[in-house]
Amino acid sequence: MATTPYTEEDKKLLACLPKCQEQFRKQIDVGRPYVWELRLSLEQFYILETAIADSISSHSNDYHHLLSEDFAVILVMYLAEWYKRFYKGADTMDDNKVITLTTDELKKLYQLAKIDANTFVYNASTNPDKTSYRWLESLQVLGGLAVQAELKRDKNDALLPQLCKIFHGEEIELDDLKDRNRAVAFQESIARKHSLYEYLDCILSKEKEAPFAKEDMNREETCIPQLLHKILEADEVAKKNKFDFEWVIAYTASRNQMVRHLRVKLKPEEIGGGKKQYIGYDRLLKPEWGIEHPEEVGRIRFYLRFKDNGRYVQKIDKTEEPLFKYDNTGSEKTGFLSVNKIDENTYTDIPVCHFDKVEMVMKYDENQTDGTSISVTKVVQELHVADYMQVYALPKTSNRFSTRKNAQAATAVIFSSAYHLAEPYRELPVVYAHYRNGEECGTDYCWCPINDKVILVGPDGKEILPPFFNRNGLYQVVTKKYLKTIKYKDNVFVLYKYIDTDYDDEEMQEDNLPVLFGRSGLEVRHYATGASKEGEPVTDYDLEWLKGSRYVDWNEEEPGQGAIRLRVTVKGIVFKPHVYYVPFTPVSAGQQPIWRDFEHMRICTALEGVDDIQDNFEKLLGVREPDTKQLKIGNDQAQILVDVYRPIIMRELSQKDSKGKSHIVSYAGKEEDIHIPLINCNQFSIRDFSENGVKEYQIKKNCRMFYGFPTFNDPNLSVDNYKLEMPADELTEEFPLDYLKVYISKALDAPTDLYAWNYKTDPVAVANSNELSGDGIVFQSMKFNSFPRHYALPYIKKVKSGWGGKKSQIVVDALYCFEIVAEHKTYFFLFNPLIKVVKAGRQIGDIFLPLVKKRGYQLTDTDIENLYQFAVEFHFDWMLLPREAWNSQIEDLSEDADEVCKIKEAVTAFFLKTPKCSDEREESCLKEFLKRYWSFDVWPKIEEVADKALKLIQDNPDALGKYENLKEFLKDFDECRYKFSEMSHAIVSNEN
Repeated sequence: MATTPYTEEDKKLLACLPKCQEQFRKQIDVGRPYVWELRLSLEQFYILETAIADSISSHSNDYHHLLSEDFAVILVMYLAEWYKRFYKGADTMDDNKVITLTTDELKKLYQLAKIDANTFVYNASTNPDKTSYRWLESLQVLGGLAVQAELKRDKNDALLPQLCKIFHGEEIELDDLKDRNRAVAFQESIARKHSLYEYLDCILSKEKEAPFAKEDMNREETCIPQLLHKILEADEVAKKNKFDFEWVIAYTASRNQMVRHLRVKLKPEEIGGGKKQYIGYDRLLKPEWGIEHPEEVGRIRFYLRFKDNGRYVQKIDKTEEPLFKYDNTGSEKTGFLSVNKIDENTYTDIPVCHFDKVEMVMKYDENQTDGTSISVTKVVQELHVADYMQVYALPKTSNRFSTRKNAQAATAVIFSSAYHLAEPYRELPVVYAHYRNGEECGTDYCWCPINDKVILVGPDGKEILPPFFNRNGLYQVVTKKYLKTIKYKDNVFVLYKYIDTDYDDEEMQEDNLPVLFGRSGLEVRHYATGASKEGEPVTDYDLEWLKGSRYVDWNEEEPGQGAIRLRVTVKGIVFKPHVYYVPFTPVSAGQQPIWRDFEHMRICTALEGVDDIQDNFEKLLGVREPDTKQLKIGNDQAQILVDVYRPIIMRELSQKDSKGKSHIVSYAGKEEDIHIPLINCNQFSIRDFSENGVKEYQIKKNCRMFYGFPTFNDPNLSVDNYKLEMPADELTEEFPLDYLKVYISKALDAPTDLYAWNYKTDPVAVANSNELSGDGIVFQSMKFNSFPRHYALPYIKKVKSGWGGKKSQIVVDALYCFEIVAEHKTYFFLFNPLIKVVKAGRQIGDIFLPLVKKRGYQLTDTDIENLYQFAVEFHFDWMLLPREAWNSQIEDLSEDADEVCKIKEAVTAFFLKTPKCSDEREESCLKEFLKRYWSFDVWPKIEEVADKALKLIQDNPDALGKYENLKEFLKDFDECRYKFSEMSHAIVSNEN
């Protein structure tokens, strides 16, 4: 006993729960200072708390007498028990606790209670030469889990499933938890098989006693029954999946291609106190695995299958070697062990087509009562594959990335064309790359490196949350970027060139480094949760830089210019970015280290020893000037080359020639519009030099471009309609360029390649429209020049009674007209006979069917291309025309049953060649639908666009619903990626 006299209340405290005190001291002596093993009841806790409160009150509310050997054990018991019962999280107050200790007092408490701090106090710092011991959190876990805190967690801060995974031997990081300090204590306590490991083991092992007082487990007000239920649920989630999947991407930027592999690893389970890679009988008995008598199965084999929208795109080949093989040991304790001890494998034969699910398939032979055996196949685990993924650079590789999180590595997001960058990120450079497997290539995906964060928008127009971050847990350290001025490599780096002094070779080495302009250019942010979009600036952190072999405090000594290693420590988390530092102190809040003076076409800097650059952009049609000028910062021994966008505001228009090579055709100033013809707009590209940098747009001729213009289905429309032009940003979201005007045709002073056509004989070349005698049209042909800079307005001559009037009606064979127009590669809607055919709804009987018959029921690829272009220009879709129109016009053409059958086969073969299939999966679904096209009559509830498409085929008068006309519907139909998979659900109601 201490010499200090004790009050009566002190003596009562010393005598409080004597058996528990004695037991706890013994546990400390044997290295098990686990308060939860006392299994105190709520009543016992209140007795202890009241005794401590009375003792403090007897000392005029001073608690320091409790920091002695006599009271230390009692105090540890109370603090750990209070945490277990009443702690509600890092963002809540603990005012109802009768005593709160400082960090120094906690250190003293460990010493007085004789708890080994080296063993049971956990370090939150990942920095080997710095410490961030979590004294409070380490004491808290001695009581087990905080009941209130775990019950109030939401799905964005789910801890229990993660803890159960760690308990079962998985390598899990808890960086994204709100309270990372507690997470460190949790993780270490389980990993070292300390308090929390034993605590969870008592809950998850049926043969062990639960870590609570029995009376508490039956009382709802203690919340312990709810916690037990939640832990058992979490454990089921943690154990549900036996295999761990990791995508590995090899990205070759120079070839714009990616090769993806799937690394599969068997998660460990415990045998006899140790983690082993095996599959136990208890797992095989679960409903998902479904082997009723695992002891009778000799070997189980595992394969991968790839599925898209419910259909297999790659099945198991009979000759395929299993990914894993496990043999039965005959023991319920050890279950099935891996053949050749292979518990990790990489699958390389990944299909390049679209898929949304990977199945892990188990196969085994099941013995029958007659002595034979049958092969049984079961899907035991699924991996859902989104159209986007975040990948992290693998250490010590130049081009390999993985979906396994690595907070200290470069990271990028890969996404399909169905997604796009959200508005604030539209200016980020994105490159296109396709997946490759041997000689097979898939469609293009977008590859966008992440410096800070990136937000994607999905096909439904909603943002994908949480954003894709480049950060460590809930903290992020980045160098400030000047994206509107500097063209960074991969949105992050500049080129660093240096002579390696470790070698005699004086040749310059190259590397990519982030550049840090001044101390203020370093930004540290904290995100409240893993789902937070915006981070709050952090000012409380330590910043050091590596000088020689040791780190020095930035505040005591600032580094000079050059490549340096930083060490940023925030809340025990360590970042070690390698940067090129350039001293810079802004004289005002808005000053940048480098800026562009557009008035004087000059690149200016506020950097010491770095000269400005006077630019001179030569607008030559034969020479393409670079996007940037290079600013050199450094000396001959070490330097960075910073690519700065040219200080000029203008637009450069280029056009491809017949060999696919682009040539500059014109320049335009900031206030000038650029005009290109719709008919060959895909030959043009624009390089836009602006305040936001330089961006290049390759124009694409898609259906939506044509849908932005009026529907030419009236023979009496004025020729002036062919002069219409539209801003590109109103035609398609792909090109946010209001100054780019896309027109149908234009009145030209000296048009070329003109042909006059009276619709009776073949068109003839003419010098001008005056050479047309009689009724007809003079149009610009693209037969011999498919790459015109402009497209001329046609000249149309009609009789006095009007085109097609009773006095002088031109009768033209529609198919003849169609083939002539296709031959001259011009617009179909310029020609009145074709307009009339569409107006009358006779395009099937007057154009398509005669052409099929002429080709011997087998259309050429050119025919198919022309027919689909014809439909796009007249704003309809061949397959969505009423099925009854197809049937009736086929019957008008032929009454022979065999010929009708041939024609219908040719029609469905044509439908299958539609350019509106988004991928191989959709093509497969379309093929399935076309088997029932001629007879389907019902379908279940399906996606709206597909539903309306089926109604159009059935000629339902209410098919379009909210859409004003077919053209508006086609905008959504053409771009819907899953329309055919949805339409394939249509069935024939009377089929067996």
